[in-house]
Amino acid sequence: MIRDVGRSMAKHGLVAVPILILSYIILCLRIKEVKRRAWILTTLAACFVAPRALILHCKYAFPGLGFNEKKLLQNDEAAEMSICFFVWYLICDCVVGFFFYSNMIGFLEGWIHHTFYIGYYLYVMYAGCGIAASITFAIETPQIILGLGHVFPRLRADRLFGVVFFQFRILYHFWLGLHWLYLKHPLQRLWPIIFSLLGLHLHWFFKWITGLRTRLARLSSSSRTSEVQHTAISEERGKSVPLTLPSSAHVRRMRRQN
Repeated sequence: MIRDVGRSMAKHGLVAVPILILSYIILCLRIKEVKRRAWILTTLAACFVAPRALILHCKYAFPGLGFNEKKLLQNDEAAEMSICFFVWYLICDCVVGFFFYSNMIGFLEGWIHHTFYIGYYLYVMYAGCGIAASITFAIETPQIILGLGHVFPRLRADRLFGVVFFQFRILYHFWLGLHWLYLKHPLQRLWPIIFSLLGLHLHWFFKWITGLRTRLARLSSSSRTSEVQHTAISEERGKSVPLTLPSSAHVRRMRRQN
């Protein structure tokens, strides 16, 4: 089984790694800021795995149609492709980030997060539960919005990101966690990790709310300052300065003197 995972990683890596690295290089030709470059790989990975996860979710775990545990707890080619692509993204982000934007990768959100998920997804695929693991990539949906906003600042949508983050990283994650509790499979023992990650997502969400409040307060303060300055300038410009024109007699007198 380990060999199967290795072969799958090698096969899909031949596609995933060139796509990730070449896309990064091409975009870096136009994007010079390191802060924006640091989000390129994350955005690419989210755009690939999240839509595929939503398709699998509708097929196997759509609310109202039942949680098809029998079909979820197996591997298939599509699920393995998503998992391998995401694992290769995590590896590429660590390697590229180490050399080009190491100061942008946090210890918890970066190195620890990436290392844990590399091991987690490889183990789940080894356990033969690739489909169940691949539908969890739906929680990467808010990363698409966040990543696009960082790579292309004009597309930034803070409030939309917050709404989507709450829907997928909190509500959807909680829904998956509840079903995980009742799995009749050895992977059920991982439920503490599932809910620990939910706690991490809650931490990020409240951190985002705090940051949004700070930004809004700063924008409000700068707006008020701008209004005060605009009013002062308008009042200054509105002051009339008397303009005295010389009389015709004065002009004739000046000409005689010249």
